[in-house]
Amino acid sequence: MHTEILKWPNGSRAAVSLTHDLSWDLNDRPLTLRTAVPDDWPAAEVRQGDRVILAPAYSSAEGRFVEDEAAPNSESATLTRTGA
Repeated sequence: MHTEILKWPNGSRAAVSLTHDLSWDLNDRPLTLRTAVPDDWPAAEVRQGDRVILAPAYSSAEGRFVEDEAAPNSESATLTRTGA
């Protein structure tokens, strides 16, 4: 399995691409992604295809993150900073 995080073009958006080469017979479920975001992000709007959710950001000892489920081998998930 491989996850690729693309650059933060202007500090307010990121794209996450999740791919794997495992058998679809056993691995057809979305996977939870924990994505690091800048310290000033209160939340992120996460879009993957037609699905849009609001993911609150949280802090831990490792940094600031949002979590979301993403479908592997599909469109990239786009995270956009929100003030919510």
